[in-house]
Amino acid sequence: MPITDKQKKDLNIAILEYLRDNGYEKTLESFLEESKEELPEKNLKTLERKWTAVIRLTSKLQQVESKLIETENELKVAKPFNYNSFKGPKKLFDELLPNKQKFHLKGHQKAINKVIFHPNYSWLVTCGDDSKIGVWDYESGKLEKWLRGHTNSVCDLSFNPNGTYLASSSVDMSVKIWNFEDEFRCEKTLNGHDHTVTGVAFCIHNDNLLISCSRDGTVKIWELESGYCSKTLSDIHDGEWVKRVDVSYDGSLMATCSVDKTLRVFDIRKDYTEIGCYRGHDHVVEDIRFSNPNTDDIILHDQLKSNSPNDEYSDEDESDDDDEPSGGGIMNGTDKKLRQPRFIASASRDKMIMIW
Repeated sequence: MPITDKQKKDLNIAILEYLRDNGYEKTLESFLEESKEELPEKNLKTLERKWTAVIRLTSKLQQVESKLIETENELKVAKPFNYNSFKGPKKLFDELLPNKQKFHLKGHQKAINKVIFHPNYSWLVTCGDDSKIGVWDYESGKLEKWLRGHTNSVCDLSFNPNGTYLASSSVDMSVKIWNFEDEFRCEKTLNGHDHTVTGVAFCIHNDNLLISCSRDGTVKIWELESGYCSKTLSDIHDGEWVKRVDVSYDGSLMATCSVDKTLRVFDIRKDYTEIGCYRGHDHVVEDIRFSNPNTDDIILHDQLKSNSPNDEYSDEDESDDDDEPSGGGIMNGTDKKLRQPRFIASASRDKMIMIW
């Protein structure tokens, strides 16, 4: 895959730093002349840091590949399991699920607000009211590193699709961007909200866009590369605290929830136009999540099966709404084109979870 102009410029500068720091004067002069780049004054040791990161990630990748081969071999001999057709005691089905904890991870001094898996590596990331972010290896149960930088409780976390960047939001009114390919370094701090930033989510279709929501009643869209807030959605819940934000799997929709007891859905492709407002909860809606394609297939298959036992669900059993272009992309590991989610789940302080 060809590198971008910015990546090429960063690589040239890193090489220049390395040549200067190691006394390769003749090569440095020639490379300066040919690359037409300026030698930075600071000694950042960029090439060395990236090289050590590559070695560490290569080791992780080898572990993942070996586990993948092992899993593939297990799947070749595994038989599909159907709970409804299972003739034995149902308690045996429950034994297929984990019945004891694998690790007990300790380190946070206060309440933990979020836990999230890395999309590619065996990392688990946590954040809490102690203002710390913990990176754990869930295969070994060991702490990789504490990420420190926020000055108050950390509320939410989100990885971009390939896991290069982690975004964190905090009561300190900021969003921080952490580079997981550069020793977990804090690369940017995004300031602009006037109160607690309670939710953050990357746009699935565009790694350069990040969405945050706040107690100040706004939702902001940020350009990751520049750190610039490109759009602010004000008063989308009539000025009330926006608790969480989520982006659909295909990248076409955004959902928010609020203390006003509602959840709202916006079309990202149409400049974040509101297309739905859902009411039903009797208290603050704390969290929301779009369904993914696999979830949709399972739910819709069961619905069709109960309505018409002889009919099988297929991708052709779509509503007219699917004529609308989706956010684009192909579902991982398949040739199935992504479609808009069919469901959204909401969780509230009224002790109810609703599926819409």
